[in-house]
Amino acid sequence: MSKNQNIKNLIIGNIDTDQILTEYSVNSSSESNKEIKKLFNKMLQKKQNLNVGGRNKINSNDQCYYYTVLSKYLYLILVIENYPERIVYQLIDKIQEEKIPLMINEKTNQLNSNGKESLKKLIEEYQDLTKVDKIKEIQSDINYIKSDLKEGITKMVESVEDTQKLEIKADNLKQNAKVFNKKSEDIKRKSFWMNCKFWVIIIGVFLILIAIFILSFARGLF
Repeated sequence: MSKNQNIKNLIIGNIDTDQILTEYSVNSSSESNKEIKKLFNKMLQKKQNLNVGGRNKINSNDQCYYYTVLSKYLYLILVIENYPERIVYQLIDKIQEEKIPLMINEKTNQLNSNGKESLKKLIEEYQDLTKVDKIKEIQSDINYIKSDLKEGITKMVESVEDTQKLEIKADNLKQNAKVFNKKSEDIKRKSFWMNCKFWVIIIGVFLILIAIFILSFARGLF
């Protein structure tokens, strides 16, 4: 038995004979069994108001009743509130497609064992939305692709930002290199002129000493 209990109750009846063909319930002692039978009988009493192929919904607390008439069969299903309406009618169409209402025991005018087993398997399959809701599956794939794309774009943006940061750092290094080269040239020029001044002073001092020596020597002769 399925662990999911999205589909609570289902009744299929023949509106020509006003007879219930079969009932399905996830909990045989549930109060909802009595409620759905009461509602089904009310519908049979007013069957002249039922539209063949019409899709109808009745809200009930945190659950919903859906009902429709296909051919001569009245379907009434109770599901949890957020169970998709399109899946409810997809299930009904599947029951019709597999001709389950025709699997009748001639003595009881109710579903035979094969019909009940087929219906049970089908309902248990539809209890799990991941198995039957293709739109949800596609949406899940789309969300995954969106997430993947978003992650890729984020990484790309981060990569661009990193590249821009590297370019800024490279520009800063170039500017620093230019400043360093200019300072180096200034220091070289200053060093050159300092050397020039130093040698001028040395030569000047040397010339003064020579002049003093020559004058001293000249005085000694005279």
